[in-house]
Amino acid sequence: PEATYLITGGLGSLGLELAGWMSAAGGARHFVLVSRRGEADPAAATARETLAAQGASVRVLAADVADADAVHGLVARIAEGGRPLRGVFHC
Repeated sequence: PEATYLITGGLGSLGLELAGWMSAAGGARHFVLVSRRGEADPAAATARETLAAQGASVRVLAADVADADAVHGLVARIAEGGRPLRGVFHC
């Protein structure tokens, strides 16, 4: 529950389903959901609300995971949050 989980494609159907399952069934509490559009994606607010109702915190970030520099930046931003990155899921 004190770890962070990064889900790329996190605002797509599979990414949201995975985050919900991890939160409800697995006890995960901290997520970084990544999409190319980030907060501009209409699914972002819904994802935050749904996961918050399950007791999870969610950060939505924009990045192209095909860009190595963007991925390094993502990992650095997660490290700044103080919770260790324990899993990466590419959806």
